[in-house]
Amino acid sequence: MSIKLVRISIEKLFRQFDYTIDLNQKDGITILTGPNGYGKTTILNIVYNLFTEQQERFSYFSKLPFVSITASFSDDWSMKIIQGAQANIMPFDPIRDNSRIEIELCSSGKNAGAFICDQYANPIDILPDSTDIQFKKMLNSHPIYFIKAQRLIQSIIPKRDGTFKHDGSIKADGKPVTIETIKVYARDLCNRISEIQVEEQKLAQSLDASKTKRFKDYKSALPKNEYQERFQKVLYKYKQLQMYDIREDNLETTEYEGDEQRFFSLDLEDWEKRIAVYDDLLSKLNLFIELLNKKELTNKKIGINGKEGFYFVTADYAHQLKLTDLSSGEQNEIIMLYDLLFKAAPGTLVLIDEPETSMHVAWQLEFVNDLQRIAILNPLSFLIATHSPDLINDKESIDLWSLAHGE
Repeated sequence: MSIKLVRISIEKLFRQFDYTIDLNQKDGITILTGPNGYGKTTILNIVYNLFTEQQERFSYFSKLPFVSITASFSDDWSMKIIQGAQANIMPFDPIRDNSRIEIELCSSGKNAGAFICDQYANPIDILPDSTDIQFKKMLNSHPIYFIKAQRLIQSIIPKRDGTFKHDGSIKADGKPVTIETIKVYARDLCNRISEIQVEEQKLAQSLDASKTKRFKDYKSALPKNEYQERFQKVLYKYKQLQMYDIREDNLETTEYEGDEQRFFSLDLEDWEKRIAVYDDLLSKLNLFIELLNKKELTNKKIGINGKEGFYFVTADYAHQLKLTDLSSGEQNEIIMLYDLLFKAAPGTLVLIDEPETSMHVAWQLEFVNDLQRIAILNPLSFLIATHSPDLINDKESIDLWSLAHGE
């Protein structure tokens, strides 16, 4: 059974705020709110850095003003990070160890080991093997995906194979370039479609190569009613792939009669296997399109194909729009939905900072419902920092102002 992060306790964040934040285990959606300066984004960064690479983690906590941070897990283990002069395993040298941090591990409230890292993230004291295994288990318990407040552009290092050459952003020297995220994601979807098409082609070749032998061993045909029912399900998925321009050919229909029934039954089973390769993609594309259409983007319709990933046209289908012609609110919505459906792996704790950015009030009111729909298809949990009462709506939230003032 996997362990989960269930609580974050922070002592004297920015040297003034004490917080105990219980993550919502019932529906997996925890919402933080509060005035500017109370640490909403910082709390997201704390959680993010708990589960990132060791060098980055220790470097972050050595610079953040706090006294201690305790992460509690569902298996009754906890990890406490203590900063600077508060660390007490070894004598503190204020000149050399100003940024030193101590890591303490506890099992059911009892100390199970500790070690110190200096300001360069180098371990000074090593954990016993058994405790070290548990420490690594905690750090690897949660894949984390961070959707930051600024998400419209990103810096990338282009690959020399020309990954982004299609939009002119490639640089021969391989140095980072700034590119609109919506372009990156359209290209990402294009690549995903291409990879699945290749996977299906390889499967088709393997099935075709073995079909003669398998047919000899295939003893009986499917009953006609079962064959027709299963064929209609395959045909429905096939038409969806055609609608998204992922396939251009047609799935041939035939009368299920005579001596060829055994061959048609085997052929149908092969098609079921081939189409199943697209199941996850189709489910996510369908929900992606449904949620975007529900937003009623002004005078715009979304399309999907294997060459462009996703694209947009005017409502009358007369003109295709540049992705960057979309408003900032529309781009934010598309990027966030794509992150949640395609980029965040199942089981991930997703951190979302200010999801309401450039978002219409009506969209804010639907935001939590959208998360719940997405989590059914792609099991995720969420920790959200927001200023928006409309986004919170009737959902329970954690007010940092109230926590800071003991309410």
